[in-house]
Amino acid sequence: MRTDYIPETDIARLDAVLRVRLKPERYAHTQRVLDMALEMGRIYGEDPEKIRLAALFHDYCKDSSKENNALAHAGEAADILKNEYGVTDEDVLNAVRYHTTGRKDMSRLELIIFLADTLETGRTYAGADRLRSLAYTDLYACGLAVLTELKVYLDQNGFEMGRDGDEAIAWLREARTEGTSNEKNI
Repeated sequence: MRTDYIPETDIARLDAVLRVRLKPERYAHTQRVLDMALEMGRIYGEDPEKIRLAALFHDYCKDSSKENNALAHAGEAADILKNEYGVTDEDVLNAVRYHTTGRKDMSRLELIIFLADTLETGRTYAGADRLRSLAYTDLYACGLAVLTELKVYLDQNGFEMGRDGDEAIAWLREARTEGTSNEKNI
């Protein structure tokens, strides 16, 4: 599978694999992530082929992760995408690898996949509609809001955010404070 152009036949093949590999509710989630990510990509000028690949593959290992860890599936999926499917585009691989945590210096594609996974229309937690609206108007502010709210939730429930998420929050706060452009930093 080439990364400079992903033929529709390869995407269709991947979709067929996902239908078998994923539980029906996970497959439906993946399709909602894809839909939202494509819409955000249209708004923010991101490559739809990269979006399709990262969105479809983001939960590839979620139902079959080798580790008993809610975050391990992301790295496993990125490794499979690289080693078994031959994808070498670091932006796509990072979008899959960091879709659960975010990270410092996220690309626009990474942030789109992270937010689409967190905010797709099947997510009905308090504040999801407000954050979803923000995703379509200010990608940057939405990333900061989602990560900040996630950190509060994790802290309240006795969990730690983790280094990647904490660094992403600091990076987004710093860039917002400096007033730098969304497009320059993401």
